[in-house]
Amino acid sequence: MPALVAWLRDEHRRAETGTPSLDAQGTHALRVPSEIVDFFEQAADVAATTPMFHGPENRTEQWSLEDLPMSPPPKAMIEFVPGAPWADFEAWGEWKETDNEFLRWRERIRPVAIELERALGEPVYRFADLTSDIDDDDVHRFLVLHWCCSWKPDSAFVRYLLKISGARDVGELKAALIDPVHYAQPFKMNCSFVGLEAVTCRIDYLPPEAHKTVTVVFSTPQAREVAQALLAQKIDAHAVIVAPKELATDDWVRHATRRCRYWTAHYLHDRRLDNPIEILALTDELCVIADAQRPTSGFDLKLSDPVEDLLWLAIDLGVEATYFHVDRTRLWNPGDCLRKRGVPDRVAARQSRRAAFTRELTAIGLDNDFGSSGLWDDQGRNLRYDLLDLPFPLVSRVAAWQRNYDESMGPPDLGNDDWWARHEQEKQEIARALQTALGKGLAVKLYRRQGWLTIDEIDLLEGGQS
Repeated sequence: MPALVAWLRDEHRRAETGTPSLDAQGTHALRVPSEIVDFFEQAADVAATTPMFHGPENRTEQWSLEDLPMSPPPKAMIEFVPGAPWADFEAWGEWKETDNEFLRWRERIRPVAIELERALGEPVYRFADLTSDIDDDDVHRFLVLHWCCSWKPDSAFVRYLLKISGARDVGELKAALIDPVHYAQPFKMNCSFVGLEAVTCRIDYLPPEAHKTVTVVFSTPQAREVAQALLAQKIDAHAVIVAPKELATDDWVRHATRRCRYWTAHYLHDRRLDNPIEILALTDELCVIADAQRPTSGFDLKLSDPVEDLLWLAIDLGVEATYFHVDRTRLWNPGDCLRKRGVPDRVAARQSRRAAFTRELTAIGLDNDFGSSGLWDDQGRNLRYDLLDLPFPLVSRVAAWQRNYDESMGPPDLGNDDWWARHEQEKQEIARALQTALGKGLAVKLYRRQGWLTIDEIDLLEGGQS
């Protein structure tokens, strides 16, 4: 990848500087946008350095690509063989019960395996009980290759094995694969059903004009390690950290989000989370990480009650949400566990309190101020989204409108006449949507030089222009 990136950058410079457009081979210079080349470079670094591999030799600490041993660990030399590699099962049917080449090879190799075990002091083939539905073979890699050479000696893969081994023909290669002298690489027979597994990276390219907010929630040092690996993959996203302040220190956050465009934080105080709707309103993707390893059975997700509520709220509102174990694997149905734990009832009770609070209001003002929600009561106090009973898509729209103001009017000032016109148009459309959602009993107002006015009053004053 470094060589590819260097070549792409050189091609881009050649195209930009007017160097002759044809190279020595007569091909035109390739102009790949610099932001895409930057992405390739960062993605390659993330893929190489992110811990992702775990197996029999490293159950508690994952390896990255850079950390992988140069040679397979002893247990990794044994392969899980639930059936014949490369077999045509449609033609063979139930391979354990019908006569086929794999079963015949299996019986031919049995005395060879016994002799190898006697010479090496370690089994090379554990033969499964074919009458059992839950038993499968565990086989040394060399014997798996022996089967491949026996079954399809003319295949491209076997030709490749001949090339790299230096064997003159398939017969010589097969003989070498069952010769004890070639078993110098340490191996250990084990149940290979779970071998060296990878929790792969998931990296999306975000064009410069795209905006994606990824919210990562963690509460323990163990979970923070998972958060750091996830944040490394969110190249050019806006990162939102939800965590205790003592874990999400500024230095740690700056390092963990170094590939993100920028970051913000919501701190958990005494494991409390008072603003779940505010957090979700601008979240495109929510990542919730367990505090510790989950029990092997039951519905405990190892999350505090407030974080459980946040996860359920995201699922219920249609926000993309993923639950991560502390080994970085995912649970695809966390909602089922949350239902069993009564989380929907807790969230519904909070919704009832929002509805009661909203009924007590007489008016809601819509106006921007830096860092505010954009919503105000009739006393001029800022109204948090978590206090109000509003449709979630409408809350998200208000939050996006307010964010647009914060990002455009903060230094450097990106506002201009066209921007102000679009922003005002969106403001009036949001106000009308709010009024429809809240009904006539609660007035939605916008600020004008005359003071706070309803949409109807503004229409009369400005001639219905919007």
